[in-house]
Amino acid sequence: MFKLSIHPWVKGLYSYYIYPLIPFLILFLKTGASWIQNHIYNSKIKFLYTFSKNQKLLLALIITFSVSIFRNSKETEYPIVFEPKPDQVEELKTILKQIPSNDSVSAGFHISPFISLKNPVYPIRENREWKEWIIIDRIYNSPYLSSEKILERIDSDVQIRKLRWIQKTKHFGLLRLNSGTKTSK
Repeated sequence: MFKLSIHPWVKGLYSYYIYPLIPFLILFLKTGASWIQNHIYNSKIKFLYTFSKNQKLLLALIITFSVSIFRNSKETEYPIVFEPKPDQVEELKTILKQIPSNDSVSAGFHISPFISLKNPVYPIRENREWKEWIIIDRIYNSPYLSSEKILERIDSDVQIRKLRWIQKTKHFGLLRLNSGTKTSK
């Protein structure tokens, strides 16, 4: 699923953190399931004899689910609350209409899914050269780099005329690399 992502940093993130764990997850699932089945079938506790195999499995699932819910309710940042913001989505779509097909785009992490598949998209990084177009969220851009640093970098590049503002809205900004400062893709 993640190998199909069009965004290179998503592929790298999951390749680095998730894929190496898959063999261990398979091993733990197999041995854990075998252990649970052996424990249920060979139980000497009279309480468990009163339930059928399916009822025991259902009971184990309910207890596991309940413990998981209880544990997750103690987290302060999760679950992430998603609030639909249709006005911001429309604002972003209006700005993105200005970017021609096949032009490369530097984008904030959460903005990139809105960009056309016809445009190569690259994450905004501290040391990466800008692409032809830059689309930013004026409040939040990346889990890896503070938005203040991104905005400082943009302001300094605008001052030296490396970038120019195309459009600023309440939530987003669109910039373009000046023609004399093209970078390699």
